[in-house]
Amino acid sequence: MKFLWIGMGLSEAQKKMMLDKGCKLASASVSEQAIVEGLDAQGIILDSINSFHQISPKTLKVIEPDTWSRTGKSFDQSIGFKNRKYIRDIERKHKLVRMAKEWARKNRDEDITVFTFQMHTPVMAAAGAIKKINHKAQIIQIVPDLP
Repeated sequence: MKFLWIGMGLSEAQKKMMLDKGCKLASASVSEQAIVEGLDAQGIILDSINSFHQISPKTLKVIEPDTWSRTGKSFDQSIGFKNRKYIRDIERKHKLVRMAKEWARKNRDEDITVFTFQMHTPVMAAAGAIKKINHKAQIIQIVPDLP
């Protein structure tokens, strides 16, 4: 069984860089981190693909990609993108879908469970791309706050 998290996780280096630039982490990212840490504490090997989206273009013009491992066994990636209003969502969607397809192809013969955090178009599109490659994949949508 393989598990994937699609959300807005950040590596420690990315968090430090963003905080140094004056960005504030949204409460949703803190909630997401707590859920992921809880799954990690249960011994679940949870890979992740991420794209942080709550950043003002005035603060950061470009978000650099990063690869890391939270646990030493997980494979975690975040996409890079140009942080331009409106255009960034299109770029983030394409890059997250591409990353999701690569992960799904690598794990094609596995039973897959995908956790998605937030009902955000790029995240939902990435989960849908995995489902097209592996029809048996289970998608679990976590909606942290409904308006």
